[in-house]
Amino acid sequence: MQVYGVSSGQNTENTFASQEILGKDAFLRLLLTELRYQDPLNPVSDKEFVAQLAQFSALEQTQNLNANFERFANLQVQLSFMTQAASLLGREVEVYDDELEQVVQGKVSAVKLDNDGFPWITVGDFHYPLGNLRGITG
Repeated sequence: MQVYGVSSGQNTENTFASQEILGKDAFLRLLLTELRYQDPLNPVSDKEFVAQLAQFSALEQTQNLNANFERFANLQVQLSFMTQAASLLGREVEVYDDELEQVVQGKVSAVKLDNDGFPWITVGDFHYPLGNLRGITG
């Protein structure tokens, strides 16, 4: 069984920010500048001001929804990996050992998450990332 890594999405926020045309801070600065320099004889109408505030609110809610969805998606990936690793407990597996540069066999005795939330399996006295799994032999 081959297991491939999945990007954690850490760069998604930077990519999203670089694609934004108008962020929250820029929107507020623009709105305040508009109010500060408006023509006193022809002020911005209440309807325009309310519409701009509604746009700002919609932008903020969309960004919050995007951040929450990204966290949810990352948790789903971690849960999937953990489920895969937990199903190996007590089974004989083949794992690639980076230090020995060869495939070793043994029984999975434990599953633990690293600091990034990705599972490691314990085979014998050694710990291996789930991605090093090469096969299930029993």
